[in-house]
Amino acid sequence: RKAWQDGSVQHYEGEGGAEGGAERLLFKTLRDGSVQYYEGESGAERVVRCERPNEQVAYYEGER
Repeated sequence: RKAWQDGSVQHYEGEGGAEGGAERLLFKTLRDGSVQYYEGESGAERVVRCERPNEQVAYYEGER
């Protein structure tokens, strides 16, 4: 888990390390309450779904 100055928080799976590790971004919570979900290999993740506070859900397809 990493918190950023803009208020967003990124949640990871796996362990990072000095050698790059296998840490993969799972989802990000934004300051406005939105949640972005990611898929893909470590370092090549892409947004596949975004849930907004107004209960609107957006889905994304295609390459990063």
